[in-house]
Amino acid sequence: MSHGSERLARILLKARPTPTQLADRLSPPWPDGLELYLDRADVLSEEECRAVVDRIRGYRLPDQFAFVVEGPIRSLDNEYFDLSQCTPATMQLTHRLARIAVEIGADGVVMHCIIPRFTLTEDDWDQRNAIFASCMEFVEFYAGTLRPLGIVPILENVPPVLRMREGRYLYTPSAWRPRTLPGS
Repeated sequence: MSHGSERLARILLKARPTPTQLADRLSPPWPDGLELYLDRADVLSEEECRAVVDRIRGYRLPDQFAFVVEGPIRSLDNEYFDLSQCTPATMQLTHRLARIAVEIGADGVVMHCIIPRFTLTEDDWDQRNAIFASCMEFVEFYAGTLRPLGIVPILENVPPVLRMREGRYLYTPSAWRPRTLPGS
């Protein structure tokens, strides 16, 4: 049995890096850690990235406090993050998330396993193997960027129909049911 995720098995609260949310989550009683959800606005510029890191470094955290960084639903070009598109904006986003993760000592970076659509057709389901194959360029880039830094690349499963933070519905043919995942 693999224990690859054992070091990440902790209770994490979730927060955006806003002063109010950080003050609420980063105080006693201490959680085991924090899943830091980064909105596009938090990573749009190097200055914003630096501000996120500085805000977090302003807290005295307990030893062994864990961080996981979660990427935004939109990339730097304001398009929805799409696992099947390894664009310059998505690659730059990955580098920014990696730098933030390194600077705050995060164990992993979470990206959503999504190929956003506004509708799904039978053809989308029939073409799932080709769709998954189209994701490999980004997945390899993502893992190749994070692993050398000691950061675990995490792909978060999403359902086939989801309502994103913007209030609209999106659909994805990449919805990995548990029986689809390796090792299931």
